[in-house]
This record gives sequence, C-alpha cells and structure tokens, in this order.
Amino acid sequence: MKRLFTIILALAALASCRQIEPEYTVEPTALKISLTELTSKYATVSIIPQNSAAYYYYTVLYKDFYDEYALSDDHIIQICLDIAYNEYIDWRYDYLLQDEKYIASFQSHSLFLGEVSDFYANLGQGESYIILAFCVNPNTKEPMGLLWKKEFTVPQAETTVSTMVIDFGVADDPSDEETSLRISLRPSDKNLPTKEPYVWGWISLENLKKDFGGDIPAYVAELMKSTEEDYEKLAQALRRDVSLELCPDLEVDEDYVVVAVPYRDNWRKSLYYRQFTYKKGIELSYSHSKYPEE
Repeated sequence: MKRLFTIILALAALASCRQIEPEYTVEPTALKISLTELTSKYATVSIIPQNSAAYYYYTVLYKDFYDEYALSDDHIIQICLDIAYNEYIDWRYDYLLQDEKYIASFQSHSLFLGEVSDFYANLGQGESYIILAFCVNPNTKEPMGLLWKKEFTVPQAETTVSTMVIDFGVADDPSDEETSLRISLRPSDKNLPTKEPYVWGWISLENLKKDFGGDIPAYVAELMKSTEEDYEKLAQALRRDVSLELCPDLEVDEDYVVVAVPYRDNWRKSLYYRQFTYKKGIELSYSHSKYPEE
C-alpha cells in the first residue's frame, strides 16, 4: 500500500516541475475520474476537473484495504491529506539539507492542477482497486468539497492477439563520429498508426547465442522481466508511437538483433525483430521479420 501512495506522490512531484504557482481558485469543483485504458498489464487513470483552476489530490488504493476499514469520506480525506503533507515535509527537509535555493510549495509538490493522465503497471490480475480524489485549498491546506471515487478490477490475462506490426528502420548516425546506430521503430495496426504500448531492445547476435542459445523469445522474456521489476524503468521503457532510438558503441561488421513486442501477456504471438550487420554509413531502410516465421 505504501508503494501505491509513493507512486502517486512521485507523479505529483513530477507534475510540479511543470507548475510554478499558477492562478488558482479556493472553491471546490467536480472531478471526473475515468479509465482511458484497462488491460491485464496496465491501466491509464484520467482525472478532469470541471474547473481547471482548482487544486486536487488523488490516489489509488486496494479495494480490499479500503473496504476493510470502512471509514467515512471525511476520515479518508484527512488521512490522505496527512500522508501527502508529511511526505512533503520530509521532501522539503531533505532539500534544505542539500542547501537547495528553491523549495516548491505544498501545492506545487503534492497536489495536481488541471487534467491528469497517469499510467500504472504491475497491477494484480483480478485485483480490485479504488481511485479517490478531492479538492484542496492550497492556502489553508484544507480539503474542499466531496470525495470522488471510481472502482475498477484488473482483468485476467488476455487471450486476444495484438494486430500491431512493428517496422524497424536502421541507419548510421551521421552526427556521431563513433560507431552508433539510429533505429526508427514504426508501429502500425492495419497500416494505420497505433498508440498501443510496446517494449523494444537490441542485442548482439554473439551475446544472443552465448546468453540465450540464440533464442529470441528467451531474450525478450528476460527483457520484459527486467523492465517490469522497476516501475519507473517500465514507464520510461514503453513506447507508444514512432520512436527514434540510439544504439551506441557498436562493432563494425558485427551482427545485431533488434526486437519489439506489444506490452501484453501473450506478446510471443506478436514478436517482431530485425537482424542486421553494422557498417559505417548504413543508409536508412525499413524491414521486419515475425517470430516465428509465418
């Protein structure tokens, strides 16, 4: 549970980097909570305030935990606010110890302003959660208005197969005198752009054979496992659109394999890869292979 609170507060901290004491209201507003995506692997939570000038706080809890204590809305709001403020004080103290000149306000660090869309992964399949949100007066740090709620249950493992196809564009990096490569990842679904998240990676053919017996799915399984072990790493690793990536320190005339799979339980049925030999001056070209070959 502490981890869920930590994730939300960390996201609030990131949001604060974009907000420098904007105009705000001290009146409560309605908060529309929705799930714009919900799969067995991830969920995207969206919150849209009716008045975009109202500060608010939100968190996600296990539904069983929420039901077990059966607290009143006012009590829940106060607990959430106390946790948020205590976390802010700890964060502020750490920054003061580091002799930082700028210390963000409570609202800039711990609250949200305007529309929010946050991505969550590593949720338990079949597990139920509840999203809680309420407005906060940044002047008094007191809650305002109602506690807004939305429940959701993470579905079990998917059986449907992604129809996304991922093309790999390979080209030498002309801006780098060293041996590096630019890889363009171009996902599409029935020849149309798609926003389905995917994971990608690259490995030398020599290491693929040495560490994974040349088994591409085994390499991807390890890639998925290591990526999912760290929430922040996962959020950074996922791509949703055309993406230009840099592969540094390649060996000339060495063979490499680049892979990409949709972020789904049954990614093995939608595994795309491209094997290439690195040479200086490679011109851009697109291609892909599907594993296993069809």
